[in-house]
Amino acid sequence: MDKVGKSFLVPSSFSKRHLSFDEARHHIIERAANLFAERRYDQVTLDGLIRILGIGKGTLYRYFTNKEELYSQILDLGHEQLLSLLRDVCDRTDIGPVEKLCEMAFSMAHFIRLHLDIFTVMAIEEPKDKCTSEKMIRYRKERIGMVVNVVEQGRKMGIFRPNTDVWLFSQSLMGALWAEALFPSPSEEPDGRPILRTQEIVSLFLEGILVPTVVVLGEKRKQK
Repeated sequence: MDKVGKSFLVPSSFSKRHLSFDEARHHIIERAANLFAERRYDQVTLDGLIRILGIGKGTLYRYFTNKEELYSQILDLGHEQLLSLLRDVCDRTDIGPVEKLCEMAFSMAHFIRLHLDIFTVMAIEEPKDKCTSEKMIRYRKERIGMVVNVVEQGRKMGIFRPNTDVWLFSQSLMGALWAEALFPSPSEEPDGRPILRTQEIVSLFLEGILVPTVVVLGEKRKQK
């Protein structure tokens, strides 16, 4: 029977109302991410998942065939949601390249704040089998590619230096934002969440750290 459009009564640990099949799967993914974020993949058992989800084994199998599929869906959901947020900013026509880079960085920080457990699973990325690794590489390339398009646009408009290595810049910027989420500053928000220095990172990449009068070693050698 086609599961699309069909509704299911989700256990009280999720909701007391009927949810669609996709909504129920989403609930399970969000809750399971909490367990996968705390433990290594091979340390998570079906019994542990069932206990934290508050459902029976048969109910879990109704939505996912095994632990591997559930873990894969956590990764897919996280990467697809993040890509969607970045794509929305990239497609905007009311702001320029600099503003787009800032908005893309803030969108990424917003995603991480809302879905910290899912982001943690995305960062851990286990098990590292060939199929999963290749899929994650495609997700990363698509994320970086969006930033590349924005930087290319800025370069054509004369906003960014014409000799900018756009792929290296884009890959480094996304990597710095990713690393900041994994290893944030010791400071915390009033609610206990770590403060992500998103604006500082973007400004650092756009403005650099050298004062205008300083010549880097590589450029100095070229001038001789």
